[in-house]
Amino acid sequence: SIGGTTTSSTATFTIYQAPTITNVTATPTEVGTTDSVTLSAEINGNGTAITSIQWYDGTEAISGATSTTATYTPTTVGTHTIKVVAESIGGITESTSVTVTVYANPEITNVTVTPTEGSSQTSFNLTATYDGKGTQITSYQWQYSTNGTTYEDVPNGKSASVSGWTPETVGTYTVSVIAST
Repeated sequence: SIGGTTTSSTATFTIYQAPTITNVTATPTEVGTTDSVTLSAEINGNGTAITSIQWYDGTEAISGATSTTATYTPTTVGTHTIKVVAESIGGITESTSVTVTVYANPEITNVTVTPTEGSSQTSFNLTATYDGKGTQITSYQWQYSTNGTTYEDVPNGKSASVSGWTPETVGTYTVSVIAST
């Protein structure tokens, strides 16, 4: 070239890989509105530090769910799409989603005792019915009280119906049933 010298300068830059997210799970995948779900994912920064993690239910961030494992109690009945987002210097990665189905908690709608009075040798039958909505009831526990405050388990009282229960002492009894899903 005429009259001069051309020089050049170099610049260096680094490209980082975005995080990878694998093994995203929600356990259990079917719950009632008061049940918790354990969320879990494996997150790899691919050589760089993870700067943030956030779990989402749809587009809403789940409060406090900012690590590879989290506990979440969805309160809205329906299908929930859960995902996790991880960020590092290499970028942002969104996981594949997992589905959690939330059912209404069943309600006991009727408790009956037959007969409603008898002698100390009378066998009583206890029956509980529920509304049939929501998750299936998986266990029952009948309890009785003679003072309305302190309850004890009815012997063999682990089903929706108990036949042939004979209380041990004379008095007025209050019965209750605890149903679990």
